Amino acid sequence: MGASESGSFGSLPHSEEAERAVLGALLLNDLEATSEAVDRLVEEDLYVPRHRSVFRAIRVLYERGDPVDPVIVHDSLLEAGAKRGEWDLKGVVELAEEVPSAAHAPRYIATVKDLSTRRRLIQAAHGIVKTAGDPEERLPEVLDAVERSVFEVTDQQRGSGSVQGLSKVVNDLLARMDATSGHGSLVTGQSTGFDDLNELTCGFQNGDLIVIAGRPGMGKTALALNFMERISVDGSAGSLMFSLEMNRESIASRLICIRSRVDAQAVRRNSIPASESPYFSQAASDISGAPIYVDDSADLTALGVRARARRQKARGELNLIIVDYLQLLQGDDRRENRQQEVASISRTLKATARELEVPVIALSQLNRAPEQREDPRPRMADLRESGSIEQDADLIMLLYKPNPPKGQEASEAEENLLHLDLAKQRNGPTGRVRLNFQRTCMRFDPWSGVDAAEIAVG
Repeated sequence: MGASESGSFGSLPHSEEAERAVLGALLLNDLEATSEAVDRLVEEDLYVPRHRSVFRAIRVLYERGDPVDPVIVHDSLLEAGAKRGEWDLKGVVELAEEVPSAAHAPRYIATVKDLSTRRRLIQAAHGIVKTAGDPEERLPEVLDAVERSVFEVTDQQRGSGSVQGLSKVVNDLLARMDATSGHGSLVTGQSTGFDDLNELTCGFQNGDLIVIAGRPGMGKTALALNFMERISVDGSAGSLMFSLEMNRESIASRLICIRSRVDAQAVRRNSIPASESPYFSQAASDISGAPIYVDDSADLTALGVRARARRQKARGELNLIIVDYLQLLQGDDRRENRQQEVASISRTLKATARELEVPVIALSQLNRAPEQREDPRPRMADLRESGSIEQDADLIMLLYKPNPPKGQEASEAEENLLHLDLAKQRNGPTGRVRLNFQRTCMRFDPWSGVDAAEIAVG
């Protein structure tokens, strides 16, 4: 943001002295100060255009591993085609002479960053006023743009940028692998609570859109709640569920039944056996104390989910989002046909996962095609109003009950058997996990029989 831009907003907050102090400290070839400046500042954080050109030259030298001093920076400015007369060697030397040492560089950097953030807030406010006053702009898009602009300023204050090198990512990955070496399977995301599923997925990954699909009554919601119970109660990680079908009371009751293994019908009738009452009470205490949040609004839009998830993320830790279910979400543009609407919804959910860096689990209905085939195993093409769901999802899991072999009846144990097919996994193998579903208490457990998991289902 140069001085030429100040006319639109009046005198924008800035300090030429602080900017010169930052540059002067960096010109003393202090590696620690330069490292912090490059990490926390971008060129646009400096208000004066000619200061930006010096910072750009210093950053290039730092990234090449070259020393930083007035002579080398001046040569670099000339190589970069700096405007004639913008900087001469004397001017660069004067920057370095204004700062006795680099000891106070962090303070100068913080001042420049603070003033840059204030300028961005002023710009954001100007844009909000302009957008809100445009009668052609639809209100949901206006509200989303308002929240997004403020969150972008917050991210920039933390020093994050849209274009970053992979050095830190690679180092973090190596550190995580080293920390978990020798401890069995590597779970790099949120543990699902099921070892067989973790083996295939390495857990639910941040930024991933995960779709759980099945026919009505198959247990999709119950499975999602089992994931929530394990992640938020056992793992103490924050989760947020958008429930468009059930209210908070029903969600709470189900979670308690899942954890206590108490018959849900007995809970509805208020006839819990005395022998099971302590388990129910303990489970209720566990659920009450867990970081679980539920939004049971019945008329949510995809942008509404994104906005409310943003606010929850800002208020505290958020490690998982569940949407029950995708086809009940309303589109934000009623002029589109339904397929376009669902495609827009899936793109928004994927963008939410990426923006908030959490896994988003979206439940989805399947059409009737599996019921009309001899083999009931569903396929991705059976997703209702699939549109771009297959394309946007990082992980697609299809839940169904398998038929027993021809001429055989299912055993009593196999009556509880459900298959979870990993039909798509963008960064891992496909496969199948067998689960034991106790429908009376809606609890899923690992299948105890042989071949509980398979890789690469054909």
